[in-house]
Amino acid sequence: MESRARGGSHEGGGLTQALFTYDEADIILRADGQSDFVGINAIDGLIAAVAAGPAFIETHEWLPQIFGKRMP
Repeated sequence: MESRARGGSHEGGGLTQALFTYDEADIILRADGQSDFVGINAIDGLIAAVAAGPAFIETHEWLPQIFGKRMP
């Protein structure tokens, strides 16, 4: 995801360039550091745990954890 494209381009209906770099997405997700939002590494780990876990977890139970319990 090293591309710096902002709009991406659509070839064959798919997004061909990243909208943000990994680091840019992490900064955006963390916001100002005062909002309890988590970075991209924590989001990746949470989603991996939800996907690999032995039981199904409803989206409304884990998704608010990504956004500091306040959905955008």
